[in-house]
Amino acid sequence: MSTNYKYLFYLLLFALLSCQNESSKVSNTQKTTIQQEITPPTNLLEKADFKTLLAEQKGKIVLVNLWATWCKPCVYELPALEKLHQKYQNQDVKIMALSIEGKAKADTLVQPFWKELNLTMDNYIISNEDPSVLINTFDRTWLGVVPTSYIFDQDGKKVETITGTLSYEDFEQKIMSYKKQAL
Repeated sequence: MSTNYKYLFYLLLFALLSCQNESSKVSNTQKTTIQQEITPPTNLLEKADFKTLLAEQKGKIVLVNLWATWCKPCVYELPALEKLHQKYQNQDVKIMALSIEGKAKADTLVQPFWKELNLTMDNYIISNEDPSVLINTFDRTWLGVVPTSYIFDQDGKKVETITGTLSYEDFEQKIMSYKKQAL
């Protein structure tokens, strides 16, 4: 009987090793493709890029939310912003998140955090370690407070600055009031 167990043990061991060898035959190209599908791209944003990005949204109400992974109020309001994105993504409204954490933390902290929360709205990461370099292009009075949100009208003009956390309903009310003004 002990010979049967040894035979069974070796048979199982062989089967397991065979499976492992088959999975390791995945090519580097396939691994890269799989990794790209799993990991969202890092959208690093430079000072000049923001102006271009905003210009590309002409005709839309744009809400830009400054946030950080370490900021509990920011994390609290991200689901509300995602819900707005889901509701208005096919309308003339664009919801964008802008992480202030910089290029050094983009791949190791910000993107994994974003993926963990299953967020689909556009997330950009300020590439400069000093976020005020980019933020000063549209808000010279920013004091480093997050969350801070900005609403831009259809012409790309900043029409409102919101410091602190808002609920989904409050964000939606603000967006709808600007949509009505545009009509």
